[in-house]
Amino acid sequence: MADNRHAYLIMAHHRPDLLVLLLEAIDDVRNDIYLHIDAKSSIDSNIYLPQKSNLYFIPRNNVQWAGYSQVDCTLKLLKAAVQNGPYQYYHFLTGSTFPLKNQDDMHAFFDAHKGTEFVGFDNHTTTIERVKYYHLFHESGKLTGLSGHIKSGLRESLKFIQKLLSVDLFKKYHLEYKKGFAYWSITDDAARYLIDHEAVIYRMLRYSISGDEVFVQVLLYNSQFKSKLYSLTDEWEGSLRECAWGSNIGVRPGCNYTYMDLEYLLNSNLCFALKFEGADGLALIKKIKEHKKIQ
Repeated sequence: MADNRHAYLIMAHHRPDLLVLLLEAIDDVRNDIYLHIDAKSSIDSNIYLPQKSNLYFIPRNNVQWAGYSQVDCTLKLLKAAVQNGPYQYYHFLTGSTFPLKNQDDMHAFFDAHKGTEFVGFDNHTTTIERVKYYHLFHESGKLTGLSGHIKSGLRESLKFIQKLLSVDLFKKYHLEYKKGFAYWSITDDAARYLIDHEAVIYRMLRYSISGDEVFVQVLLYNSQFKSKLYSLTDEWEGSLRECAWGSNIGVRPGCNYTYMDLEYLLNSNLCFALKFEGADGLALIKKIKEHKKIQ
């Protein structure tokens, strides 16, 4: 049975200034931190020395946007934490995330919702093509420039052929397709369930695009954990995350919160927000820390 400790799983690749602020905010005797820094990143592994938490580094991998490498890295973080667990909750974050609660309030919230799974579901877009078809260059990251344009054209051509041939790589798993936000907070039971199904996840998503927004949703929805999901209708409430590309305030430039969003974030009942990479992101975080009494 998990005690009241929490594990924070962080995947970071840039903005060490934001990463340090996040690490400071979750540095608490009740937390352990698991950090992966991308192999392409110049961030120093000695970026932060925790005062209260245990900080564990995951060996650096070359993670590509939308590739299976994102799923693989997430599972490596999760496995490392489970081996040191059990934890009451496992929070998966990007390095440009910041909490909207101090750690006393954070732990009180999750103590009050023990056994609930906080995973966001997007019910407004149809993205099953991500997993139905084999995707060329699925580990090429964002396809930009001339070479990206060529790769994108080849990928779409292959998808068109697969449609004509009625290819469906997902159908054989007999699972209802679900997609949602890639960041979540889940219990020890759910974490172990995902790890136990790593082989299935690999077979199902190894040729997919953006499978990191699929595997947790599909596995937990099609299991005994469905009844424990906090919300199946509101992606942001379900994941406890405020996001500048899907919040009630509308999409922000570069999908980054701005200083004008301070009151909105201070009044939020959710636990985390992202991103803060804009010009006034650091000032915004400073105000959130002050008002929420975050260390």
